[in-house]
Amino acid sequence: MPITLADIEHWDASAIRDVSKALAKRGASADEVAGGLSKLPLIASWQGSGGDSAKASLDKLSAYLAAHGEEMARVSAATGSAADEIERVRATLQRINSDAQQEGFHVDPVTGQVTPLDKAKVGDPIYALQQADLEVRIKDLLAAANKADADLAQAIASAGNDANAAGHPEIRPDVLEALSKPLPDDPKQFHDLWEAHPRRKRRALPTRPLDRQPQRYADRRPRLLQPVGTWR
Repeated sequence: MPITLADIEHWDASAIRDVSKALAKRGASADEVAGGLSKLPLIASWQGSGGDSAKASLDKLSAYLAAHGEEMARVSAATGSAADEIERVRATLQRINSDAQQEGFHVDPVTGQVTPLDKAKVGDPIYALQQADLEVRIKDLLAAANKADADLAQAIASAGNDANAAGHPEIRPDVLEALSKPLPDDPKQFHDLWEAHPRRKRRALPTRPLDRQPQRYADRRPRLLQPVGTWR
């Protein structure tokens, strides 16, 4: 369903900008964690097959976090650009409404139709040109608004692709419960944590449920620029 002038009236650029900042912060956090994994004291001291498996798991997690961070930065940039576009679109709409009022026209917020209000000027070539100008401006405005909506929807709907390419982290409750606490620096304690899980689960250690985050935005309806208060 196309965007209407009434929809544009309810757009909130500041709310979209808040989303952009939150995504940027999440991406920076993922980058920080990824950088810290290689510096864990146990990595250098833990030898043998268990250590090799742990290092491989950490490498996989680092790749996932790096992809997650890059993805959040990309979506943050897209939402930031959308916020800028929202401000421009709303400013243009305000100018159109102001001009329409001054020139004696009514603009329907749902259909975008321009109706002459000054019956005495109906048939006046200048009045007709003013109406035609408003109609062209409204058409261009709606095209820009629908493009901004589609671009933002695409950016957020694609969230998860980069992280998925790096592999799906573990999301099973028992594994995540153990890893919801800080990972131990002591090699023996980490070894005990490692051995506490069946071998089929070790490839998932250590991890965090970060893969759940991109889906929050991927589940949004295509009309992502509807009033922010209606978002799930």
